[in-house]
Amino acid sequence: QSIMEVQGRGGVGVKARSLVALYLSSLEEHPVLTKALTSSAIAALGDVLSQVVVRYGRSPKPPFTPRSTLAYAGFGFVVSGPLTHYLFQFLEAIVPRQTKLPNLRKVVIDRLFFAPPYLLALFYTVALLEGKSHADAWRQVKSLYLSALLKNWVVWGVSQYINIRFVPLKVSLGCVHAFLPSFLPSFLP
Repeated sequence: QSIMEVQGRGGVGVKARSLVALYLSSLEEHPVLTKALTSSAIAALGDVLSQVVVRYGRSPKPPFTPRSTLAYAGFGFVVSGPLTHYLFQFLEAIVPRQTKLPNLRKVVIDRLFFAPPYLLALFYTVALLEGKSHADAWRQVKSLYLSALLKNWVVWGVSQYINIRFVPLKVSLGCVHAFLPSFLPSFLP
């Protein structure tokens, strides 16, 4: 089903349902690519929103940086989307539903073992993609990492629990991993 076919039918509700069906079909046929594209789009949108939040009320306003948006979009496409696809499959495999508190266990594993290296890779890679040198990227990691990790554990644990508990594995992108890269700067000092 093409976008043209979706656009050619009825009202907005029908088109929205058709787009959802198209997305679900794409998840069936190309799950990793679909999640990579979705994560990229969410990360780019989140970076734009984060830059707006950071700029709001400041004088003089820092310039909007499209390169940052592209860096987060690239990270979302290459790292976040594919990685979280496999992360959630891995969590399903190692924590059977029959165990006691399976969703809480998955969140704990995710937050304690996945989040730390993920944040490290995020900060370092995005800094390089934004054009910073290795030394500057590493300096940024050292200055932001611990604060970001602690905030990550506090702020995102609940949303990750909701994601793991209520979102079907097939469509689970990992709301934390999709939104975190781009909104994190607005939570940092």
